[in-house]
Amino acid sequence: MIVDRGVTAIHDGTNWVAGALSLGQHGAGMLVGQASEDVTIQSGATVTTSMAIPSGVMVVGATARVLTAITGSLTSWSLGHSDAVNRFGEDLGKSAASWSRGILGAPMTYWTPSPLRLTAVGGQFATGKVRIVVHWRELRLPD
Repeated sequence: MIVDRGVTAIHDGTNWVAGALSLGQHGAGMLVGQASEDVTIQSGATVTTSMAIPSGVMVVGATARVLTAITGSLTSWSLGHSDAVNRFGEDLGKSAASWSRGILGAPMTYWTPSPLRLTAVGGQFATGKVRIVVHWRELRLPD
């Protein structure tokens, strides 16, 4: 376990492979990963994360927690990306500690980096802070 990264690791004979669930004879394996960002809400209809879903990963879902209450004229918000604004949650709460657990019915592979997007519903964002985490699986190539 790599404690400061919160992932398991398997030794491949030379190095530790972070996030490895399995490793085969030639180094190929199944890995899990995640990326997170504390997003500061600014005024507008949408907020786009700086982080992006990496290319070549199979996304299982995304989670979120409101750290500082979201203000503005919106009634709720959704979490997704440019192609599907509510892929990971819709009608989400604005108060501190509100959360979203956007598990996909079927994992989806992303072939290009894709930032996540928070979209205001029924109005505009003003302020707030939300922690976003995207969760995925990926294949490790053989040596």
